[in-house]
Amino acid sequence: MLNRRVTVYFDGPNPEDPLVLEYVATGVEAAQFTLAATQAGLTVTVDGMVRPGLRRLPCNTLWH
Repeated sequence: MLNRRVTVYFDGPNPEDPLVLEYVATGVEAAQFTLAATQAGLTVTVDGMVRPGLRRLPCNTLWH
């Protein structure tokens, strides 16, 4: 069930220009992605605030 919103925060070219991406995922996908992403130095939050129009968390084979 796609019931987790995954928000990924990237640094932008300037500190005032961050890039924030939101995705929808299952709880297991969100946990696995968060572990891999934080180990790579990214900031990630996961919550249940899923809304229509969120894209599916892509390419789980890259971080699984």
